[in-house]
Amino acid sequence: MAHQELAADRAGVRPEQGPLVLGECELDRLAARRYIDDPLARPEWWRKYELPPELANLSPEPDSRFFATGPEGRTQGGLFSLDGVHPTTIGYGILSQELIDVMQRYAGVEFYLGDGRTKRTGPVRVDFGRLISRDTLISDPPRSLTSDLGLIGWVDEVLDGIIGRLLL
Repeated sequence: MAHQELAADRAGVRPEQGPLVLGECELDRLAARRYIDDPLARPEWWRKYELPPELANLSPEPDSRFFATGPEGRTQGGLFSLDGVHPTTIGYGILSQELIDVMQRYAGVEFYLGDGRTKRTGPVRVDFGRLISRDTLISDPPRSLTSDLGLIGWVDEVLDGIIGRLLL
């Protein structure tokens, strides 16, 4: 049994729930805090998600941690935007690639070239090089984000304390 099917089986997913759940199981392998940082929490089916080469070659490799930067650029994260919820452009690219793979592998969906008539041959691949260049959090990250957020947090705590004392 392939690891996707094993993961779906362990999660109690029924075949009629469809292949999209299998794609979700694939993306579960990106969970840094859940599985990458804690080897003891890894289910037996788990193996690290293999990022496309263009993303794997970035330093540091993008992951699901909260986006952080320093004077040299991005220090962690990159798959989720600054709100920590929505994917970045490259994160959406990974989601798109997984959906395309599921559609081709399990549903037999055919994709067409830009003219709408000519069928594409072979696997359809997201152009991650193009996405990297368009994802400014990856290609040109803010240099002081982490320290700025720390300062904002400190100001928030101080003001909360001052306002709280004034209201008492």
